[in-house]
Amino acid sequence: MAVANANYINQMGNESNGLMSVEMKEYYEKNFLVTLRDNLTLYKLGQKTKLPKNVGDTISWRMFKDLTPVTSALDEVPDFNGQKLKVIDFKVRLLPYGDYLEITKKVDLMAIDPVLEKSSELLARQASETYENKIMDGLTSGTNIWYGGTGTTAQTAGALTIANLMKIKAYFKKANVKTVKGYYIAIISPEVEMDLKLLTASNASWIDIAKYAHPEDVYEGEIGTFMGFRWIVNNRVKTDEHGNHLCVFMGDEAFGVVDLESSTNRPRIIHHGFGDAGTGASRALDRLSTFGWVIEGFATRILRDEAIIKVVVRPSESIDASITDSDRTHYNSEAEGNTFSNGQ
Repeated sequence: MAVANANYINQMGNESNGLMSVEMKEYYEKNFLVTLRDNLTLYKLGQKTKLPKNVGDTISWRMFKDLTPVTSALDEVPDFNGQKLKVIDFKVRLLPYGDYLEITKKVDLMAIDPVLEKSSELLARQASETYENKIMDGLTSGTNIWYGGTGTTAQTAGALTIANLMKIKAYFKKANVKTVKGYYIAIISPEVEMDLKLLTASNASWIDIAKYAHPEDVYEGEIGTFMGFRWIVNNRVKTDEHGNHLCVFMGDEAFGVVDLESSTNRPRIIHHGFGDAGTGASRALDRLSTFGWVIEGFATRILRDEAIIKVVVRPSESIDASITDSDRTHYNSEAEGNTFSNGQ
């Protein structure tokens, strides 16, 4: 029988409940965090705020309003009241998120692939999708709403046009919205990308990422630049009841997110080995282990309404890429030696 000691945590199994060393946990956690970081796109565009210790369940973002330009020259002996620093304090409630997998003894014993390593990657992708979905919910919650084509409502929205892009860019400049490394950001769906490619097919202003001076410095999903925008394709772009796609155009400091890299709020994995997880017979007979992730507090918020526009676009074509497990009949074709396990 295995004996627990100070160098092992969250024991998991061979003879009874076995052992997971500190080194193993650090390995799986690193694997989780690397995969998580690689799958974050929207998060990287936000203004990061570290979560201090003992702040309760709220976090604040502070935005400093621009000062009014000086209109008069100084007198020989200046005598006037200076301007006051104006600060907007945004407070948002922090909420915890997490999930876990149940791993049966059968799966653990018979699986060819390393179960925990694959599980940590799956959980990391789930965590990244959770964060990105929450951020997209926040980005599309703003009241600065425009419509594609010549539309003025969701019912009359059309495809993106050159005129739309010119107007968006002019608006950002007029509102003194700063760029992100010289460009504004456009987040579009794969369907809108098709229309964009048709729009730019014969336009020399389009620059593909393959022609970037520093192609390594790109966002996940970025496809190129056009008319002062960096174009990012993201399948988390939301749709409305009319079949429109809610694309997002933004400048710098448009929204804030809780920093996931800070030591006080880093996502972590939690493992309970066989004998530590489940209830009743599953626990007594070491039949179940669990492997999950949790973050104690996450939040996002639009910080500058003028720096973000939700553009309601009607793409020329709609694509249905959904496939359910019931569609995957070939998984259970015994003749081909395939099996599909649901973890039981």
